[in-house]
Amino acid sequence: MHALLFLTALAFASDFTSGTIKVLAADEWCARPGIPDWPEICGAPGAGQTTLFNGSAGAPKGTPYSQILEIQTSDAIYVVRRTSLDGGLQFSPGAKAQFQVDGKHLLLKFDREVQDRSGQKHLKHDHDRLDILQMKKK
Repeated sequence: MHALLFLTALAFASDFTSGTIKVLAADEWCARPGIPDWPEICGAPGAGQTTLFNGSAGAPKGTPYSQILEIQTSDAIYVVRRTSLDGGLQFSPGAKAQFQVDGKHLLLKFDREVQDRSGQKHLKHDHDRLDILQMKKK
């Protein structure tokens, strides 16, 4: 099941910041000048590697999946990595993210579409703690 990030009008705590969010392809991230060597992202896939980056087509169910996300605010640009078993977040271009920086991590709030036993779809409020790969002040 894929998670969806929705534009939301929820009232979040004042210490959360808003910014636009997009998925970066691993090639786009690794081609940037000055990016440190991230063998688990930019290196050749190893025989024992089970993590897929920004493309879960054909992945066995339960395979860890990582996404590289870029969040732009008026003051900074954050590049973060989210690893989960849900196949990754999907959202429309220009979608807004609600987040809070916590040291080397970023707490992201989003709404996930879930299906109950009767097949009805509902929105579930969710959050995830992401690793910050890079932060640049504007």
